[in-house]
Amino acid sequence: MDEDDDEDSEEIGVEDALLAFESGSGVELGHVIALVNVGTEPDGQWVPRPLVDAIAARQAMGRDLANGGIDQVAWNHGPDAVRRYAAAFRMVGAIENADLLDDLAGALELRDTAPSGGTVAEFMRYRHSVSRRCDATPALDGELREVLIEYVVARASELTAAFLAS
Repeated sequence: MDEDDDEDSEEIGVEDALLAFESGSGVELGHVIALVNVGTEPDGQWVPRPLVDAIAARQAMGRDLANGGIDQVAWNHGPDAVRRYAAAFRMVGAIENADLLDDLAGALELRDTAPSGGTVAEFMRYRHSVSRRCDATPALDGELREVLIEYVVARASELTAAFLAS
């Protein structure tokens, strides 16, 4: 879920996205983002909350994820925020990364140093302690793309009805 996904979503209309969901073919993440962008506007909040929360969580993680990885997200955001992200991902089915985020939050809670106040050396020790778990988990964006597309395709009729009623 990078800048290209956001750019692609601007070119996709909600009707096109819903048609793709209904057919189940040719669905891309840009369709999902287009749906969320339109379906969360003040005059038409009809997109399911779990979908909105998962995309919002990924966007909140964006800079740290790109800069240093998921362990850096946990270190910089702290256990409470990371557990919220995990809950949002779990609601749409991104279980492996949700579990990883919960594990990273737990590892932070076991440390004596507050994450945001730690030194680089403390961060590197933390990173080393969680690296195997991070390496064994599929990349967040790949898992999230897959589950978000599955999520909307499974609810295509419901989403179309909600859009038409809005």
